Amino acid sequence: MNTEYAYPDDLVELRNAFGVDDAGESALGWAGVRVFEAEHGIVLPEPYRTFVAEITDGSFSGPPDYGLVGVAEIPDDWGDGRGEGAVPFGAEFGHTTASPGFAGWVRHWAAGKPWFDAA
Repeated sequence: MNTEYAYPDDLVELRNAFGVDDAGESALGWAGVRVFEAEHGIVLPEPYRTFVAEITDGSFSGPPDYGLVGVAEIPDDWGDGRGEGAVPFGAEFGHTTASPGFAGWVRHWAAGKPWFDAA
C-alpha cells in the first residue's frame, strides 16, 4: 500500500467503481484538501487524498451500497461526532483477505465480497 503516491490505475478503478463522470465537479479540489488537512493537522493517505481532490468528495453511488460521505462529513448516528468510523482495512489488520487501504476496500466491495471473508 502506497500512502504517498496515487497510482494512475488505482484512480481509474476508483473513478469507475463510483461511476463519477462529472469531470471533477463534485471533488473537493487540491486547495480544499490542503485546507482540510491543515485544519485537522493531518495528511490524508493516497489514493484517498487524490480521490477527494480530483474525483469526488462523497457520492451516492459506489461503495458501500449507500454511498460514501464527504471527507469532512460525519453522519448524525456515528458516536459522539469525532469521525471514529474509519478503521484500517486489509488482510494485515484481520477479518478480510483484501489488499489494504482505500483502493483495496473499493476493490473488495466491487467484487461483491463480504467484509469479513477471512477464515
